[in-house]
Amino acid sequence: MHAVDDCAHRHGKEFKKIALTVGLVGKMREASAGPQLRFRLSEIAVQLVKQWGPPKAACPACGFRVSMLMKYLGHNLQPKTSRKGKKSCRVSIVPI
Repeated sequence: MHAVDDCAHRHGKEFKKIALTVGLVGKMREASAGPQLRFRLSEIAVQLVKQWGPPKAACPACGFRVSMLMKYLGHNLQPKTSRKGKKSCRVSIVPI
């Protein structure tokens, strides 16, 4: 939301108007996606997977890549071994 109004309105009246219009709910300082926005974002995610395949993630330290399930995106995952059986580093995998 702040990117839309260049942080000009903080969490005030104008910010709230934009947030509610796109489907955010709750207190504006901690707004989250409401049911309709979540549904629409899920539809978009399904279409992206159909078009581009499953999301990928990679270890920033060693480069190990893995296809991700949607439910794990955004979580810190620590692989123990690579596909070749080599031990990988113990750092978080980040979406790419």
